[in-house]
Amino acid sequence: MTSRARPSLRALGRPGPLAVTVLIMLPVLTFSVPALAGHPFISADNLIQNFPLRVLVARNLEHGHLPLWNPYIWSGTALLGGLNAGALYPGTLLFTVLPAQAAFVVNEIAVYVVAAIGLYVFLRRSSLSVGAAFLGSLSFTVGGFMSAQLVHIDLVQGASLVPWMLVALQRMAVPRTASPPGAAKPAPAARWPTVLLGVCIGLLVLTGSPEALIDDSILVAIYGGWLIWRHRSGRILVQMAMAAAAAMLLTAIQWLPGLAFAAHSQRSASSYAFFTSGSFSPKLTALTGMPYLLGSYGRFGLPPYHGQYNLAEVTSYVGILPVCAAFAMLTGPWRARRASEGLGVWYVIIAVGLILSFGGYTPLGHLLVHIPIYGQQRLQNRNLVAVDLGLAVLFAYWVDGVRQRTRTDAGPAHPSRAERAAALLPVVCTICLVGALVASPVILSQELGSPVPPGSFHRLEAYLGVGLVVAVAGGLLAAGWDRIPRRNLLQAVLVLVAVDLAIFSANEFWLTAPPRPALTDATGMATAVAAQTGSTGRFAIYDPDQSDTAALDDLGQPDLNILRSLSSVQGYGSVVSGDYDRATGSHQQSDLSVAALAGSTFDDLNLTTLVTRPGYFTEPPGSTTAPTGPVPQTVPGGGQHAWYVGSPRRLTAVSVQVRGDPGCPLSPGGLGLALLTANGGTRPAPALTPVSNGPGTTAVALDGSTAAVGIVVANGSSCPLTVDSASVTTAGSGVLLLAGPLQGAVTAPKWQFVETLGSFAVFHNTGARGRFWVTAADGGPAPAASVRVTADPLTGNQTVVVTTPRPARVVRSVATAPGWSATVRATQPAGASRRVAVPSSGALVQSVPVPAGTSTVTWSYRPASVTVGAVISLAGAAALAALGLAWTIRRPVGRARRRRRAGGVGRTER
Repeated sequence: MTSRARPSLRALGRPGPLAVTVLIMLPVLTFSVPALAGHPFISADNLIQNFPLRVLVARNLEHGHLPLWNPYIWSGTALLGGLNAGALYPGTLLFTVLPAQAAFVVNEIAVYVVAAIGLYVFLRRSSLSVGAAFLGSLSFTVGGFMSAQLVHIDLVQGASLVPWMLVALQRMAVPRTASPPGAAKPAPAARWPTVLLGVCIGLLVLTGSPEALIDDSILVAIYGGWLIWRHRSGRILVQMAMAAAAAMLLTAIQWLPGLAFAAHSQRSASSYAFFTSGSFSPKLTALTGMPYLLGSYGRFGLPPYHGQYNLAEVTSYVGILPVCAAFAMLTGPWRARRASEGLGVWYVIIAVGLILSFGGYTPLGHLLVHIPIYGQQRLQNRNLVAVDLGLAVLFAYWVDGVRQRTRTDAGPAHPSRAERAAALLPVVCTICLVGALVASPVILSQELGSPVPPGSFHRLEAYLGVGLVVAVAGGLLAAGWDRIPRRNLLQAVLVLVAVDLAIFSANEFWLTAPPRPALTDATGMATAVAAQTGSTGRFAIYDPDQSDTAALDDLGQPDLNILRSLSSVQGYGSVVSGDYDRATGSHQQSDLSVAALAGSTFDDLNLTTLVTRPGYFTEPPGSTTAPTGPVPQTVPGGGQHAWYVGSPRRLTAVSVQVRGDPGCPLSPGGLGLALLTANGGTRPAPALTPVSNGPGTTAVALDGSTAAVGIVVANGSSCPLTVDSASVTTAGSGVLLLAGPLQGAVTAPKWQFVETLGSFAVFHNTGARGRFWVTAADGGPAPAASVRVTADPLTGNQTVVVTTPRPARVVRSVATAPGWSATVRATQPAGASRRVAVPSSGALVQSVPVPAGTSTVTWSYRPASVTVGAVISLAGAAALAALGLAWTIRRPVGRARRRRRAGGVGRTER
């Protein structure tokens, strides 16, 4: 098969201006129109993590600060080193000049324009027709990974750069132009591919997504390695190395702090179970033929997906036709095209992407986990980007190939039997899967790891019917393209792809715009939480079940609290300090360690407000799960113990099972009982007296006139008493066992009920220690000291004035982290300033010693990794600028010499 000349970059726009326009306008209209209507597509992780973190970066930059520290989550954590903010990515800088929501929408548009045009350019430079390049680009950009993973904008920002890296590598493989007659040496190779590759690698680092950097680099390295082998060119390897080195030099200020923070994060001691937890089950490759076979996001009445991980992480669907095309191109009629165009590399990329995605489902998992950096990943399924890109590229070649084959001089004009069979194979498999699902929905869905509730299966029937029609149409088109007139073939393919991708995209989660107040500080519940917490306290949400994520957003769950400048002991992100996570258990969303909550850990972290659901205080009687609360509970002689019921309820009875010392019986009047009221007071109630039909059971009937949030049981005897269980009967909910996970951890009088917010209850911690306190230097009683805050900037670099009668330690309720130091300057009596290291291990919060008298203490955060990274980046920028200047100066000189030589030769020949 004859090859055609590669079009130049300048010529790319002329053959297909309509294709380029559509590829640009599709994302522009998709994202801008809803945003202008007040409903921007900002959801899931973008809503609660990526958007607020970028807003915080902009705040820092607007105040002239490097975005180094985030004071609002996890009691203070690294912002630049935490990576998730993409703090130095160019798109993040837009947040300093545009309204936050507009800046995010522009970033979304840029992702898909960059990806679509990049792949279009790559395919056109691969000598493919405009239609083929357009369809390949459309399939990759609108389908599968790129669409499903929009909820992680950093991930798709990285993926959008891959096509441009392929363009750079492709151009590197072009041989040097022939030397002019009489020239001393060949004309130099173009330098722009090296620059383009370096820029893309640098941007990939700055996205802040380790998965994007690692997975996309593997994909690009495979393609680059294939080019080196195919062209036997060490020059390509040199250019790749130069581009990577330049990119890593310039971005050292980002990746060095990132590596330093990861080294002491919860991922520093990752296990094989952690590494494989996000592996893609081979069984779920069935979703490449029908993406919502096992459920969706609840759109259009489809049942929700309940499988392994969330649906976005297992989605790889660029359309049924690209899958059929990839199988068809494995047959004999395509052998010449595969060899001449080197299509085998795309099958290798697909295979490697699948194998890496399988992670722990293959023996390779035990080897991959030991690879530095790669082994600290959790989501192996994100290698599916390689699968989608490979299928999209092969699809473009298939479209171009079948259109050429309709001409008698361009190859077989009809598919062979093997080609037809191969093209129909994915469709046959899909039909069999759907048939099996219809016949045995429970068994098959459980076998595939996503049980569809029996009562919900009928909601899939309409989608399965439409999906089968599209799949069959795709298979028939891939197998019988010769039956369609050549002039109509491209239109038929385009219509099928458009319908297929439209059905897929219409069910995507990111199309659900969040409530507008969630993107601002206007939600009523979030405002109430902020008012209760104040500017100096911290809050937490305990709702590990996350039964209503929209309500959590309304509460301003981390990291949405950043938008309100509200601090939390929790956070949402990929990395957190390992010591902090072990002490608090707060890495998981809306979760924390109940044991730490029962102790003083969160008092030191100044947790003043806890928001939770009342159900975490109770268990229904007869529950099949063991009580999670601290049962039994010992009540000392003469003491009392309180149990919360979670929210105000009208109690009609209270029952307590007790065990006492046989030699020390209960007082004749029974156990004292009081009701905790919603306003923080107590109301006496009739005593709990023994009942005849329950050994050790004391109970009392109430009139239900008092709305109580809890009960207090008083032991009037002089001996300790063991309470085996406590239960209440309510007017509306029946009998509730007071044995939920928060019992024993959230108790009166330390924790005071404040109010209910929707389905949540709010509690105030009276034991929170505040932002600063002073302890004795020798561990004895704390001195009578005073602390006054004089500077409290956004960076966390606070300044306080401490007055103490004797040497002491001033403690700051901020999580320890490498990079913090303090300057202590004695003012009364006057003394010299001294710099003091702030311990970064062995303590949960920061503290420094101060002398007797009055001292000014200033905390500063400047990790060594940031300093070293900045020096490397500046030095690299200076070196590259010098090289660029030298090349710019030499280029005209060399060009003039070549012209003179060419002119001299010409005159001699004449």
